[in-house]
Amino acid sequence: MSADHSNTITVNIFLAPLPPTRAGFGTALFIVDQDDGNTLGGDRIVSFANSAEAEAAEIAGTISADTLAALQTAFSQQPTPSKVKVAYHDSGAAESVTTMLAAIEAVDADWYGVAFYSRVAASIVAMSAAIETRKKIYVAQSQHASWLTGTLDASLTDLEENERTAVIVHDDEDPADLAWLVSRLVFNPDERSAGWEGQIRQVDAQDTLPTTAQRDFVMNTNSANIGLPFSSAAVYVSPGQNMNGRAIYEILSGDWLAARIAEDVAYLKLQHTARGEKIIVDATGQAKIMTILAGRLQQGEEAGHFVKGQTRATAETISADDISNRRLRFKAEAQIAADARLFVFNVYLQPDPLQAE
Repeated sequence: MSADHSNTITVNIFLAPLPPTRAGFGTALFIVDQDDGNTLGGDRIVSFANSAEAEAAEIAGTISADTLAALQTAFSQQPTPSKVKVAYHDSGAAESVTTMLAAIEAVDADWYGVAFYSRVAASIVAMSAAIETRKKIYVAQSQHASWLTGTLDASLTDLEENERTAVIVHDDEDPADLAWLVSRLVFNPDERSAGWEGQIRQVDAQDTLPTTAQRDFVMNTNSANIGLPFSSAAVYVSPGQNMNGRAIYEILSGDWLAARIAEDVAYLKLQHTARGEKIIVDATGQAKIMTILAGRLQQGEEAGHFVKGQTRATAETISADDISNRRLRFKAEAQIAADARLFVFNVYLQPDPLQAE
């Protein structure tokens, strides 16, 4: 080959990192009993996109008729979920809830809310305790009589003040828990912060409607939820709270913001390292992170997570300790947008005209 001067030019191509996988908040997991005819075809967790797929699985013998009915209820909600995941609990092997969740997450941890087939108090408490350690939520269904009284049964008191557990009190066998969970998670928190009150479909009303006193015990004394008639809805779940009496949307909003900030900052750091650059512990480094914080807080306002104009991000003063530890510190503040539930009107009627003609 004859010589030329092409060796004077060197071109290096650096490919940008792939965009990160974002945490999903719209997927519900339904845990069923393996020993009740739910083999799932040998898989620990499977995903169903619609009722037709669930019907095919029931025909194939990988899920039970009860599980099919529950999934049909889930896909009857409006809007309809894009998928529902199903995993099994090996009750025959006396598998603990902790062991079960670890086995499921080892295969697939991409789900946010969970409903569990068991209505037994001890199982509900065990599931609640396990979910409290995760960035997820659990909707339990119970028909224990003590929910309707001023004193919760001792078998259930360990649920009190749990932030990631919500209980729906329902005395019918229909899966009110799964229906409620799916009906709320269907809304994308990147676009809309949904309230957790709402109608659930294809779920029968309470076999015995509670008295007003019993309803108030459920919601006000015991921090649970109940589905009752409301307007044209036969079953409308209210007040949409966790076992600490906090609105569930507050938990989801916090999880959403934390996940998105962490994902954005990790991707920003990855981009810098791919280019051989630093995020310097100085005002320029702070400005890069502040852009992320401001953007996500603004998105939270637009989606209804936070009150418009009531968010703030601040870069903390860089100290010698920060420089030594290669650390940037920030503070973010936001007012949660409350979902109106109670409406009070004072109407004054009188025989005299209100205005002179």
